[in-house]
Amino acid sequence: MRRAIPALLLLASAMPAWAEGNNLGPDSETFYINMRVPPLCGIGAIVGEDGEFDVGILTEAETGLLRRGLSAPSRRLQASFCNSPSELRVEAVLMTPTTSSRPAPRGFSRGVHFTATVSGWTSDPAIFETDVAGEQARSVQRQPAAQLADLFVSVSDFRTAGGATLLPVASSRYEGQVIVTLGPIP
Repeated sequence: MRRAIPALLLLASAMPAWAEGNNLGPDSETFYINMRVPPLCGIGAIVGEDGEFDVGILTEAETGLLRRGLSAPSRRLQASFCNSPSELRVEAVLMTPTTSSRPAPRGFSRGVHFTATVSGWTSDPAIFETDVAGEQARSVQRQPAAQLADLFVSVSDFRTAGGATLLPVASSRYEGQVIVTLGPIP
């Protein structure tokens, strides 16, 4: 028995370090997972209508002047989103006749200004007026948090380019544009 005890001690000292202590339970290793979600924004689909505002006939039959109270139903961009702080911007281009590019004769105009408005992203709407030159502070709205919302785009307050006393030249179609841009704050 005296020889057995030193042999057991020798055997125990020869065991690897991993076998020391409680080697009966499971061993484990932890792995960490990481990924990135980049800032992303998307303008939703137009609901119920197409992407065109049909204002109808622009002029009064009796005077030839631009009609007062012209309007068109707003357009809804459903489920627009940004997963980070964002900026909504609206810009617009005045309406001009598509059938002729010649200069307007004296007393006539070849343009109709309007106001474009986008609401629903912030408490204040983004507003752009086609007859205001330069940067328009109200045309940009910032949202400080991630957002999912419907945007409502409208056009209003139509006015003859050059002044209210000018007559718009005839054309089978006047065209303008409203551009809505939604993106992460740089």
